[in-house]
Amino acid sequence: MHARFAIAISLLLLLTVLPSWAVSPDTVQLGANVDNIRFEKGTRIAMVRVVNTSNKDISGLNLSMDVAYPQGQYHYERLLDFAAKIISQQKAGQEDNGALHPRTAVEERLDLPIRGGNLPLAVTARVDVVAYADSTADVGNDAAFQRLVDLRRNHILAITKAAEIINEAAADSVTPDPRGMALTRLRALLGQARHKQGEHELETELMVIIDDLEKRGPETGPADLRRYATDKVRDSEAMAPHAALRRSR
Repeated sequence: MHARFAIAISLLLLLTVLPSWAVSPDTVQLGANVDNIRFEKGTRIAMVRVVNTSNKDISGLNLSMDVAYPQGQYHYERLLDFAAKIISQQKAGQEDNGALHPRTAVEERLDLPIRGGNLPLAVTARVDVVAYADSTADVGNDAAFQRLVDLRRNHILAITKAAEIINEAAADSVTPDPRGMALTRLRALLGQARHKQGEHELETELMVIIDDLEKRGPETGPADLRRYATDKVRDSEAMAPHAALRRSR
């Protein structure tokens, strides 16, 4: 996967403002928590450290943050998804599978927004969804849990659509440039995704695939295209268990 897009795929940074009534208090015992926040007044950067307190690998989580401004308090959420990174590192045969392992931590940088020209005064954060590599999840925020499931399903959908386009171009016996045909159709699909709300994952994955095909050059033949499409289908199959999350309690 191209380095420019790997982080966008493996760590989706979803910063969403929500009204306070849309977020229910965390009443579920979760397998991860925020154990430290580093924030200095006069800046908009907070560093949040999350620790895996469970005995399982974590494949994704949701951070809920309450940020104080002079004019009041606002709620934001950030979704961190490691599933694509897990799949990529497993394919590469790396010893570390890319998950957040038990009793280890990840530190996440938050670039908090300026509101009404004002910098944030303080920030609190908590984990309210934890997804595990075994396809179970601790859920203290129903909406965030559904966003994570939808994110992974859309990742599968994006790969499936792209593989279909590439295989159709490879099977075309008329075109002298199957790679060019595939790229034209993928770029059209990318343009459609950019104009639709909620199509971020489709857009990002299409950018990765287009970049891959552009690098392969015009000499890429049908057999090479079919092999590439098959590899992407395997990625979608590996993602399927991560998209079939079930609540652990």
